[in-house]
Amino acid sequence: MGLGRLSCTAGEKEAETKLTEFTAMTDASVAIQGGTWNCTLKVYKGEGASKALFLEGSITDKLISASTDSLDVLVAPPMGGQGSINITDNGA
Repeated sequence: MGLGRLSCTAGEKEAETKLTEFTAMTDASVAIQGGTWNCTLKVYKGEGASKALFLEGSITDKLISASTDSLDVLVAPPMGGQGSINITDNGA
């Protein structure tokens, strides 16, 4: 797919800080301190000059504690731009 980027902030007035980048969702992990966080997940397609935002999503006011082992972030295409996706009819 391309590059994924997770950015988060623990304060409402702070700018989000990039915490990690990954090239596969199996690599998408990061360790952060407990607290209430706002996070944005962006997925890019392509590389170099052809890299374009493909999917993005965010969570707000998410409480992270010692028992939190994952964050579910709903991602969707951005509100604008162009892209393509291959769709195959599986006969369902």
